[in-house]
Amino acid sequence: MLWRAPTTAVCLRPMVEHDIDVVVGLALAADLPNANRTSLEREFTLSFSCRQVAEREGRLIGYSIHWDLGDEAELHALAVAPEARRQGVGRALLRGVLLHAGAGPCILEVAEDNHAARALYEECAFYPQGRRQDYDGPGRSCLLMRHEAAPSAGDVAASIGGKGFGIAGV
Repeated sequence: MLWRAPTTAVCLRPMVEHDIDVVVGLALAADLPNANRTSLEREFTLSFSCRQVAEREGRLIGYSIHWDLGDEAELHALAVAPEARRQGVGRALLRGVLLHAGAGPCILEVAEDNHAARALYEECAFYPQGRRQDYDGPGRSCLLMRHEAAPSAGDVAASIGGKGFGIAGV
């Protein structure tokens, strides 16, 4: 699949509760586990839960949720609207997570058969650390991946092309 240039800038901002319905739709489109309103509402009650959304022209086109566990961050969800994929939105969200994580490591689980997500994570310096068999039902294995050091703000800008993306409040 070819990378498609974005038509307009993407802005990252903190997720707010009125975003939940759209975020549930994005999670369902991405076939993420726990893609329901109750799970997302619960994230707002957790002091260590960090949530961000990506917008283009006022339209929500992606989101991520990670937990700030003090000495490391744990990415729980990252999804991009199908029509906005391969335009750097996922990379911008991921870099926002890593920037927020500071100098600590970031860990995640990714479905072994999710080749697009695995490629993104590997391009952003995540490496496989292990494997879980049947993590999301029989026959669905996942890879445990780890990123050792979060980038600086300059690295974030460079990794997403240096223009066209804004990070607000992440």
